[in-house]
Amino acid sequence: LQWMRSFETKPDIRTYNSLMDLMAKSAKFRQTRVRHGLEVLKMIEKDGLDSDRYTVTSFIQLAKEDGSVSGVQEAREVFALFPPQLRSDRTYAVMIAAEAKIGSGKQVVEALLKDAISNGFTINNFML
Repeated sequence: LQWMRSFETKPDIRTYNSLMDLMAKSAKFRQTRVRHGLEVLKMIEKDGLDSDRYTVTSFIQLAKEDGSVSGVQEAREVFALFPPQLRSDRTYAVMIAAEAKIGSGKQVVEALLKDAISNGFTINNFML
C-alpha cells in the first residue's frame, strides 16, 4: 500500500479485499493475526471506502484461521456490524466454521443458521 501511495495511487476496495484475503491465507501459517485485519478495516474506513461482502467474509476467514477465541469474538462484532445485504452464504459458512473451531456451543451455530434463514439464505452443506 505504501508503494501505491508513492505513485499517488489510492487503493480501492478491491485492493483492500485482496490484502485481506492474502492475510487470511497467511494466518494459516501464523503470519498474520486478527489485529492486522482490524488495521485494514480501519484503513478502509480512513480512505472513505465501503466494505463489501468480500471484506467481511475475508476478515472472518482470517479470524477462523487465527483460531483464537478473541479473534473469533472480533469476527462476531464485525459480522454483527454489517447488514445482511453485505453477507453471503459463504459469510455464514465461514462464521459457523470459526465458531466451531473455538468450540462454541450448538446454540451459537443454531442462532447463526436461524439468522441466515431469516435473511433469505438457504442452508447448504457448507453451513453444516
